[in-house]
Amino acid sequence: MVILAERRDDESKAHNYRRLTSLPWSQSTFAEIVTRMHINGSVISTINGGDVAMFTRTYITRQTDPISAIVYNCRTANAWPGDMAMSVTYVPATSSTYAIVLGCSKDSIDRISRLLSNAGTSICHPLLLPRLLVELELHRHDNLVKTGLTQVKQFVNDLLKNKTYDWKARGKKEEDMSTSTSVEQWMGICQVQNKLTSWERQLLNMADSMDELSETEFAKIVPRDPVNKDAVFRKTMQEEGAFLRDRIRVIATEYEDKIRDCQMIMESMSMATQMAHTKANMEIALHAKRDGSQMKSIAVLTMLFLPSTFVSTLFAMPFFDWKPDHGRPTASSWLWIYFVVSISLTCVTCGLWYVFVNFWGVKRPRRKPDYGEMSTV
Repeated sequence: MVILAERRDDESKAHNYRRLTSLPWSQSTFAEIVTRMHINGSVISTINGGDVAMFTRTYITRQTDPISAIVYNCRTANAWPGDMAMSVTYVPATSSTYAIVLGCSKDSIDRISRLLSNAGTSICHPLLLPRLLVELELHRHDNLVKTGLTQVKQFVNDLLKNKTYDWKARGKKEEDMSTSTSVEQWMGICQVQNKLTSWERQLLNMADSMDELSETEFAKIVPRDPVNKDAVFRKTMQEEGAFLRDRIRVIATEYEDKIRDCQMIMESMSMATQMAHTKANMEIALHAKRDGSQMKSIAVLTMLFLPSTFVSTLFAMPFFDWKPDHGRPTASSWLWIYFVVSISLTCVTCGLWYVFVNFWGVKRPRRKPDYGEMSTV
């Protein structure tokens, strides 16, 4: 028997990671379902614990009778919309399976119903429903990885389109390509990778449980009678268990590819960010070089005019007689000294600067870096 519980509608249409704890029944109805469906109390912790994916197997003895049973609880991560929980109770004595699936959407109910109707003899296997849940979760995770790939491609394209850094529109570009957005995308991909890794481990646990079930409950000695229904049933369940196990392992391999895709996404974002930083640093270096050239020109002009200014200050003393007694301004006969001294000092200053920059500054031995100190730091 299987109960597919539909998820309650959320009027806000926003993802609520606690939505699965809100069951679509009253407390009395749920208590009756637990009793009639032989649901173990561990389903409560399964419903509440949705931070990480989980798959557990527990051997129990029912309270109503001394018959032993096996309880399989499965929970998907609630980090994104569409998380589900499942509890399956298998009674080997009667080969009966009681299951309840929580958090189903209308689409997932249709898919599970369709898969169960086409399951054939595997419908009697107690781990068929967990395998169907794995198929639904594979579809959800596939959409997450594809969305992440699309976002990172757009992010990389936006970075590569900016060939130069527009200093005038600096504020606008920083608003369009904010660091917080890229960090949020990177953290989102990291979360997807971590959840996929955790879910892959649960898939391997599920495959081990299938092998365990085939080697224990379905491998018990029965009379060698070709028409013995119990023997035929156990043999069939072993074959179906092997098929389900192989499918789970194939899906686990697909998750390895998805995890590598997430790693590639993060590396691509890091590389694109480094390229953007390198491009910005090159722009900064280019502007700094231009500023240095301008400062060099200013320094040269200063050297050209500074000696003349200095000499003019010296000759600002009563060197010229602008108001002589005979009526006409006269200059001293030593005026030529001004030009000789100014030109000489200018040539000497420029010559010393040229020698310092091109000879002494180049040939001066440079101190080699102390790699020991660098390694220590």
